Amino acid sequence: MEIQHNEVERRFEVGVGGARAVLKYETSGGVVIVSHTEVPPALRGQGIAQDLVRAALAWIDQTGKQVDARCDFAAKFIDRHPEFHRLRAAKP
Repeated sequence: MEIQHNEVERRFEVGVGGARAVLKYETSGGVVIVSHTEVPPALRGQGIAQDLVRAALAWIDQTGKQVDARCDFAAKFIDRHPEFHRLRAAKP
């Protein structure tokens, strides 16, 4: 299973057995807004959503940007993993 970064569609995605899981984002200046993570029922329970979030956060870190996790799953993932707290965008 290899996660692809589809920059044209602004998403991270992985296909398994004909199903596709995605993490969607937008950019605004130096901030990446993670808006939605979607894993089809057939792919749930395999850690795919976590893998998508980790891939997105690694990319965000490499680009020197910060994250605004508006997706509940991504926000909770960051809350549970202190190594990613430094990537959070400051709230106005």
